[in-house]
Amino acid sequence: PYTTLFRSVAATPTEAKADSQSEMNPAPAPLFQELNISSKTEPKKLMRAMVAIFNRGERAVDLVLIDPRYKHTFMYALVLMPSNFKASAQVLVRRRDRRLRVRVTQHFVPPKDPEQTRVDTIRVAKTANVTKVGTLLKNKFVDVIGTNLQRTVKLQFQGKETASLALISIENAGRLAYRELSFVPRFIELAVAPSPAADSEDGSEGADPAQ
Repeated sequence: PYTTLFRSVAATPTEAKADSQSEMNPAPAPLFQELNISSKTEPKKLMRAMVAIFNRGERAVDLVLIDPRYKHTFMYALVLMPSNFKASAQVLVRRRDRRLRVRVTQHFVPPKDPEQTRVDTIRVAKTANVTKVGTLLKNKFVDVIGTNLQRTVKLQFQGKETASLALISIENAGRLAYRELSFVPRFIELAVAPSPAADSEDGSEGADPAQ
């Protein structure tokens, strides 16, 4: 809990002058337009709002989570974005309000690593530990001394709960790796089970995947 203390004394001329200057100079506006995500936010309407902002010439838009129970709305709205915008997202550092913020940027071209022969896939289950998944992601991008490794890793998940876990895992990975990580959600319908060689959510190799 926080306690706020107020002084019940008359303000001095210097304090009165500072207050008047603060009223004349309000807090700076955010760098990009912000859209709030609450329990009433629908992914399709959020997608349309982002498209409208991009059509006005804006380069990016910030999504601010008001209700922490609806982290999956980030993923579901980004999946619906038209492909011509080439939208990508990045989890921002949390501010004093501790709200989750995601910056969506258009016309993102992911870097390609010519030495990368394959892209590792990490499956996220409902029981996944976001700290372990974040550490596993971090180990894919950088080693213990900070040397850059892979450029791309795939996260595979299904449903709202796992989408929320995947987003927090990405946030943890960026914090642990001291890197800015961008992600692009996509909807993929699988006809067969993934390869057993893929990593599981707890970091074990070769776990038997669920159908």
